[in-house]
Amino acid sequence: MKIITQAAFLCFILTLVSSCSKDDSSEQKTPEQLKNPGFEDSLKGWQVGTSGGFTPTSIAAKSGQYGLQFSAPFTPWNGTITQTVQNLPDGNYAFSVYGKASGIGMYLWADGGGEVISAPIQQAYPDSSYPLPLNAVNFKVTGGTAKVGFLCINASPDTIQQRTTILEAESAVLNKAVVAADRAGFTGTGFVDFINSTDDYIEWTFNKVDSGSVVLQFRYANGSTADRPLKFEVNNVVVNTTLSFPPTGSWTNWSTVSDTVHLASGSNKIKLTSTGSNGANIDNLGWRNVLLTPYFYADDVQISKLP
Repeated sequence: MKIITQAAFLCFILTLVSSCSKDDSSEQKTPEQLKNPGFEDSLKGWQVGTSGGFTPTSIAAKSGQYGLQFSAPFTPWNGTITQTVQNLPDGNYAFSVYGKASGIGMYLWADGGGEVISAPIQQAYPDSSYPLPLNAVNFKVTGGTAKVGFLCINASPDTIQQRTTILEAESAVLNKAVVAADRAGFTGTGFVDFINSTDDYIEWTFNKVDSGSVVLQFRYANGSTADRPLKFEVNNVVVNTTLSFPPTGSWTNWSTVSDTVHLASGSNKIKLTSTGSNGANIDNLGWRNVLLTPYFYADDVQISKLP
């Protein structure tokens, strides 16, 4: 994605302030709804406030398929990225954005001159296929001026834990695929062999204490000379229609394939299904938590006056 300049980053809501699209005049008309459906078209007017030496130049910003992406620096920091909106009639407002974040400590934030309101931005691995959920906060404007934007609290750099849990394939739910133990080097009591080129599957179910990004790692062997891809699903959502399981040299030479996904708190289902080939031999599924450098994707930012 194209890197946006610092000036571009510091205002990523085109119509929150009329000067973003017209001029720098302080005379701002306030329509019933202020909206920037393009979101990446103009980024003028944003202010960064911090409590740890953070500066605007520490931010990397990009435009992409969801509008704007920004990432925090590679050191923990606290701060706000806000837009000031003036000449608002006093009353109740909603500040909303279609967005998702990764990492921790990322909040939607609004201050209308009274109580400061914040709410966590919904979490998802930024490059996943999950759609942008709607994030919104309601706040009260007193005095005609409001600040809206984003708040980071102890935003953290990349951290990947060691492989924390091993889930044996032979203990998962199987459809048509069978448990075998005729190839050396497996863990547990065996491995799973895909018999048919379509509709065989392995489905693991396990509980996660809290939501967040994880690295899933499939241990497998493929003694053929061709790739044997499998359809990969998380909680009934297709993550990859052809997750690659390339040759490992022999059926007793085990390797791993990894992918990073967002898992919900509570029960999660991980599924591999044969699709066009009878698949590799699958030994187990391992996973580990990952905290990503805080990223935020967003589009369709709005301020709406409530009744």
